[in-house]
Amino acid sequence: MSYIKEQHAEELADMTLDQVGGMNRLKFDSISPKDNCPWPEDSIEMTLVPEPDDGNWFTPQSVQEAIDDTIIGQDAAKKAASMIIYDLYQFNLPTTSLFIGQTGCGKTEIWRQLSKEWKGMINIVDASQLSAAGWRGDMHLTDILRSFDRHKKMWRKFILVLDEFDKCWDNRNSDVNYYDLLQDQLLKLFDHDDSIISPGCISPSDLAIVCLGAFSPIYEKKHSKKGTIGFARTTEEEKSENITPDDLLAFGMKPELIGRYDRIIVMDPPSLDTYKQLADLELKKLSDRIGKKIDIYSEDLYAIAADALDAKLGGRYIQKRLLARAEDYIYEHPNDLVVKLTEMNPVAPYMA
Repeated sequence: MSYIKEQHAEELADMTLDQVGGMNRLKFDSISPKDNCPWPEDSIEMTLVPEPDDGNWFTPQSVQEAIDDTIIGQDAAKKAASMIIYDLYQFNLPTTSLFIGQTGCGKTEIWRQLSKEWKGMINIVDASQLSAAGWRGDMHLTDILRSFDRHKKMWRKFILVLDEFDKCWDNRNSDVNYYDLLQDQLLKLFDHDDSIISPGCISPSDLAIVCLGAFSPIYEKKHSKKGTIGFARTTEEEKSENITPDDLLAFGMKPELIGRYDRIIVMDPPSLDTYKQLADLELKKLSDRIGKKIDIYSEDLYAIAADALDAKLGGRYIQKRLLARAEDYIYEHPNDLVVKLTEMNPVAPYMA
């Protein structure tokens, strides 16, 4: 690896700043045939790499800072996500992780925000659409590995996020041993085994794997034993409730697959207080986005947060509700500097 010529470094950093989430120390393989030519974008084969052992500019804490402002709570999950990225680049250690959390807890949003900061390095796919090799389907493991190929000039390591991973066990082929076959293929992926690749695929040895799932049947089974129903209100006992390997075995996951996880993170269940903070955050983001102050009664914001919690939806639901109300006001008063939702009909009060 060699540094790009000093006279082009600042221009290059400016060009790629958004792509690497603010990291401004870049390293490159230079293949330019003209050492003294003006900067041409296509004369350099780019490989963006966080520079190891270079002071404190790239640390697990610096990774987490990218999502602290947008993800409320979930400190353990944010720390784990930060270490997944740090391990991959600082220690060349691709890991396999499982994040378990009820719908609306923010498990997908953590990786969605990180994928914005590290564009091209993190790929989130819907694992419920995953098909075993040899079976009809639009998404096989080789298709996923091939999708990273267009970013190989930019990154040398990648993170595959398998969202809705628990849906891989949906009963679509109950008459055959389909899920044993799929899990056997996932085992090779989790082992970072190159035998599963085909032309155009990246090597699994360059890939960290993150699985996300709600695993609702496990929670429902635990809650039914306690005589509780639903997730909208959580007690302190439920907050500390853990998912064990035995629970995953009972769910249908092979013990060999469970044994491949380097870490299993059980996220805090969503709470009304968390959703109220999320609503405050979404209100500020919307205000910044439209360039207008937004006035709303705290009771209305509380009701929107409660609705989102009961519907098991996250910040996007809150954002859409706020945007719809703001647009109704702006339609009638487009020139007002303040969007006065206080003058509109109140949101129906939340009924516990």
